[in-house]
Amino acid sequence: MSSRHARIPLAGAVIALYFGSFNPCRAISAPVLPAYRMPSPPIIDGNITDAEWANVPSGKGGFDSQDGHAAPEPMQFWLAYDENYIYFAARLGDRNPRSIHALQYQTNVDLSGDDNVQFYLDLNGSLADGNVFGINSRGATSVSLAGGRADKREWNGDILAKGRVTSTGWEVEARISWHMMRLPKAGVRDVRFNVSRFLPRDQRTYAFAYTQSGHQADTPVWQAVPIPNRQQTRTLKLLPYMYAGYDPAIGTVFNSGLDMKTELTDTITLVGTLNPDFRNIQNQILSLDFSRYLRLPGETRPFFQEGSQFMSSALYASQLITSVDAGLNAYGRLNDRTSFGIVETTRVGQVNDFVGNVTFDPNPKDSYRFTMTDVSQPGLESTAYLARYSRQVGPISLFARSMGSEDSQTGGAQYDTASAYYAKKEWNAGIEYDWASPKFEARLGYLPEIDFKGPSYNFGYDKVFPKGSVGETSINYNGVEYTHIDGTQYRRHNEVDSFVALRNRSLLTLNYYTERFDGENDHLMQAALMYPRDDLFRNFSVEYDHGMLALVPYASISATATYRLGKRFQASARYQQVHHGDIEDQLILTGSYDLTHDRSLSGRVVQSNSEWNAYVSFRQSGNRGVEYYLIVGDPNALEFRPSIIAKVVVPIDVSLSRATRSQGQ
Repeated sequence: MSSRHARIPLAGAVIALYFGSFNPCRAISAPVLPAYRMPSPPIIDGNITDAEWANVPSGKGGFDSQDGHAAPEPMQFWLAYDENYIYFAARLGDRNPRSIHALQYQTNVDLSGDDNVQFYLDLNGSLADGNVFGINSRGATSVSLAGGRADKREWNGDILAKGRVTSTGWEVEARISWHMMRLPKAGVRDVRFNVSRFLPRDQRTYAFAYTQSGHQADTPVWQAVPIPNRQQTRTLKLLPYMYAGYDPAIGTVFNSGLDMKTELTDTITLVGTLNPDFRNIQNQILSLDFSRYLRLPGETRPFFQEGSQFMSSALYASQLITSVDAGLNAYGRLNDRTSFGIVETTRVGQVNDFVGNVTFDPNPKDSYRFTMTDVSQPGLESTAYLARYSRQVGPISLFARSMGSEDSQTGGAQYDTASAYYAKKEWNAGIEYDWASPKFEARLGYLPEIDFKGPSYNFGYDKVFPKGSVGETSINYNGVEYTHIDGTQYRRHNEVDSFVALRNRSLLTLNYYTERFDGENDHLMQAALMYPRDDLFRNFSVEYDHGMLALVPYASISATATYRLGKRFQASARYQQVHHGDIEDQLILTGSYDLTHDRSLSGRVVQSNSEWNAYVSFRQSGNRGVEYYLIVGDPNALEFRPSIIAKVVVPIDVSLSRATRSQGQ
């Protein structure tokens, strides 16, 4: 290894040693809410009464979670517990109750387009293991459990919530089971929490306590909470499935498989899959936008969603594992400060993939992470490792990372990064330096650029206006100055992104960049309009791009519309046409109709140039019982096939032991 190559890891080590011992002497001003045991459970009906909540400790007020300015609307919440549940209530003021968005009405759904209140709870107190419970004024809920969980109600459980709109705003009540969360050892402890609300009309989130820009230690404390004994029969949750049908490409179809999940300990979960079936999972369709690099769709497969928070690493992108015959996924916490995740999958006789990830958070300011991946297949052995350290010093975030790879085809290589980022109020700025070997190979990671070195930097300004026709403006600059490792020119990039959000609910976006990429000059202007920006279920947007990419004139126009008819039918349409040498176009139509809370019809039509595909499906799922699927067509085929598949999933719980009890301290 050359001396030039060694500089960045050494610099990262120096940063880690220096700031790891740095302890700024400033007072911690975290709000404190004393624990309160409910003498009798409140009626969860969305009506906050003095008879039920008068003696319960509460918090008031809020701040813009991004810049710390005072919230424009009042907020008050109450928090209590008993041996079975946590009880939460919130009253959200609104000077114009008619403007309150509340289209969702089901459990565990996406509330990002609605007015909603979110209760954040970290039972370990580490600020790295949070559970988030969201509720809107109709009692619809969203649940994000610590560690990352698949969207399976049979595995996650529910919360009970009710809400209502009032003459002064809206209010909610909720009951959350202790045992749907991963509990630490029983005993009295201080836990961390926060409460926030989202206002769609100005697209801002307002939190009870401001925790950005170095204020993480100011996350509120729920003081002296008795974590209950975890009394339960340890079970193995099985989801065996069978499907049968006809596919013209292969004839008669019959197959079966199994998903499973169990708690190895109170803090460690094991998930397994055998011959998994992803036929009913609708993958994200990537647009026709030009890119010099590989693009990845979002992950929708339950096996990989489980524990995803504990698996976060630059060396691991689960989408790169395209097919699986069998797999094991273990994740959880070794103690309050240390979390881990392990994934191993196999395609019998073809490839074995392994990922191991450990994160150590000794305090809210410092974080260490170590990752190892391994790919083994005939003719190939490839291993990669990662070590990284991050530190928050006031409004400055420091980061140092060293990655290495050893590949039987490319040999050994290194990829190192050091960066600093500043964010306070309306301003942000950052600088980063990277050094990536030409032979670096992370076969399970998404690192699209190698063989480069140099700095990148950015600065930006975002301003919210409480009055006037303009609600918010933002402008950001990003720059890159990369050469190849041998010193020849690689990539010089300059980009300005901006938007203006108007009080009439429209959003105007204007971006421009220039780039010299391996001797080719690119430039692109992007302009977009969205209306209304505060309604994700009924909106329209249009975008126009024009410039020169890869020495060829480029133009793209796209339009997207979404519409909800009543509370059960949601439809969307997106069309894009690209002129880049040839002419390409793409049309995506989707629709879904909720027959009941757990039964739905959905479908999608995709036309891309001369190819088209479509499917329609019936699903009964999320009712804690047997799940049924009927799918006509293949959701992820390139061209339509008149296949028909019926699938049934039968949840089975197998007792592994007698009731066990967590030991308190």
